Amino acid sequence: MSISSNLLNKFLFVHAIVLLLSATIHASYQVTFPPVGQILFLGQSYNVTWENQDDSIPIEPMVDVLLSHGEPGNLTIDYPICANIPSSDQLCVYTPAATDPSRQDYVFIVGKSQPNYGYSNYFVLNSTGPVPDSSGCPAMGGHNCTESLPCCSSSGFCGSSADHCGVGCLSQFSFNGFRNKRPSKQNAMFHHL
Repeated sequence: MSISSNLLNKFLFVHAIVLLLSATIHASYQVTFPPVGQILFLGQSYNVTWENQDDSIPIEPMVDVLLSHGEPGNLTIDYPICANIPSSDQLCVYTPAATDPSRQDYVFIVGKSQPNYGYSNYFVLNSTGPVPDSSGCPAMGGHNCTESLPCCSSSGFCGSSADHCGVGCLSQFSFNGFRNKRPSKQNAMFHHL
């Protein structure tokens, strides 16, 4: 391979990465309310708010705001709380209904299509029935971390960085008790059985 074709391949690779990253950066909304662990109550109204990732470029002219719940990466959409509203409004009012059961793993989704979705932090709804006890990574709606984000950090979020998997990792909420350590040969054999 000549030097010029090698440089061309490197340029094309870097260009593809830049395009991918720029699409990712502009591909969602940042939901600013509710904050992590916010408790919402039946019958009270709340302003769900968001920002465009780039305020000068609206991602979509119209958006839906969806109430959803579930594990990270496997959310179930309950229903739209606002439909077909201007994304520039950056506000949707949610008043929990008696039909919304108490849960600690609710998430708002903002956007019209999945590649553009922005997700809120997990929040708690104290509505009909008791709120279930938290049994997982604290900021993840009571769910344990999954294989793709295996470690529960000391601040209660799932991730795979050294900050998540290093000192302070809450291994009891991490994927298979993951903690940044190498398994012994005996443990490694168990994982392959």
